[in-house]
Amino acid sequence: MLGREDVEDLKRKVALIGMLVVSFLVGASFNFNYVALGNGDSKPWDKIWQAVNGLQSKVDSLNATAIEQQAQVSELQSKVNSLNTSLVELQTKVVSIEENLDNLAAESPRTIRFLSTAELQPAPNFGLRIGFSWYPQNATDNALLSVAFYMEYKGPSLSLLSTQIKIYDSSGGSWTSEALGFRCSEDYKWTDIQVPLNVLDYLHAQFPIKPNQDEYSFYVQVSGDSTQFIRNINVILTVVDGLPANG
Repeated sequence: MLGREDVEDLKRKVALIGMLVVSFLVGASFNFNYVALGNGDSKPWDKIWQAVNGLQSKVDSLNATAIEQQAQVSELQSKVNSLNTSLVELQTKVVSIEENLDNLAAESPRTIRFLSTAELQPAPNFGLRIGFSWYPQNATDNALLSVAFYMEYKGPSLSLLSTQIKIYDSSGGSWTSEALGFRCSEDYKWTDIQVPLNVLDYLHAQFPIKPNQDEYSFYVQVSGDSTQFIRNINVILTVVDGLPANG
């Protein structure tokens, strides 16, 4: 049986053990907070809110980047739409040009111009020939109505240069204009516009160049010598090419 003194001693031991346990728990809690949230000078929730705010900032940055990329995609899509619109307009113009070309044959009579810009030297006896060809679009409804030609020429002063034009059709018919002469000068100058053929004013009973041919050929023939030069030879035709008949 314990005596009074023994009981008091036991009480003191129990109290001491209790104090030790409480001290251990407090120290452990303090060390946990210190490790997890920083030193004891800050409030623990400050670190938590700092982490949350940092995460929210990253989320906002990602959202801003996504919005910017979406704007770039929208801009690219707008450019693609604009290119598609331009392509449609271009296709429409191409179709319109093709239709105009298809209808060109109906716009008769019309004028056609051929041009050679080369600088050439004549030869005696019309030895220089510059050729052009007209291929009608409508092979069953075409005709040559008129021909005119002109050019630049030069040579020793007062030297003579002669020109004429010869026409062939695809059936073998041919016609040659009368020769016309020009006196040269040291500098280039233009010949008169020569109209050797105008069917509407033609006085001969027959003109051997037939209508409705596949091809008409024209040769400007120049007679002269190696001291003379010509350039910018122009041949102007008036033609019928698919003119609808008036019913």
